[in-house]
Amino acid sequence: MKLLIFFNKKDIKVCNIIYSKRILKYISNYITKES
Repeated sequence: MKLLIFFNKKDIKVCNIIYSKRILKYISNYITKES
C-alpha cells in the first residue's frame, strides 16, 4: 500500500511538471500575441 502511494505521488509530480510547462507555453504565446 505504501509503495502504491509513493508511485502515485511521483506520477503527480511528473504531471505537474508537464502541466506547468504547457501553461508557460500558453502564457508566452498569449504575451507575444498581445505585444
